[in-house]
Parts: sequence; structure tokens; C-alpha cells
Amino acid sequence: AYSINEDWGAQNALSNLLEVCCLCNDAEIVQTEEGLRLNGSPTDGCLVQAALDRGVDVASLRKRFARISVQRRSETYRFMVTQHAMEGGTLTAMKGSPKEVLARCRIE
Repeated sequence: AYSINEDWGAQNALSNLLEVCCLCNDAEIVQTEEGLRLNGSPTDGCLVQAALDRGVDVASLRKRFARISVQRRSETYRFMVTQHAMEGGTLTAMKGSPKEVLARCRIE
């Protein structure tokens, strides 16, 4: 298994979670005269803002793990899944209804 940040200690658990939330996210960060503005759904914007507040460099993260596919949340799929290019393979990120997300998780 691959982690975005190899150190999954308790201190970095929130940062790692927020990194995944930024990858599986359609919010756009726009620089304006007043500062940063987030375009997109309020939920996606809040997740990106939390990551920015935690010091995550969202632009660099998204560049490092370029999105190659997406399945957006819908009435049928109560979750969002994105796949990202990475050295040696792909990274899959998922967010959504806890029941739906946990049903698709497994321990390796």
C-alpha cells in the first residue's frame, strides 16, 4: 500500500486525510485581489480550506498527483472516486457517505 505522506503517525493523520480530501475534490482555488477564493461546492470548499489552514500546499499536491479519472457523487453513487497518476502506478481517493465508503474498504 502507498501513502501520500509516508509518516502516518498520529500527528500527521489529519494532514494525510486532508490531502486525500483535496485530491478527491472539485473545488477550484482562485487568487483574487482580496485573497484566495474557493469555487465549487461548499463541502469541497470547506475541505480545501481546512487543508490550507493546516499548511497543505494543495496546488503542489494536485500537480504531483494529476487526476486521470473521476466518478462524481450522484443519487446513485453517494460517494466520489478519483484516480491519480503517481510514480509506479495510480492512487485512488474516495470520499462520501461513511456507510458507502466503509463498505468499499478492506484491510491489507
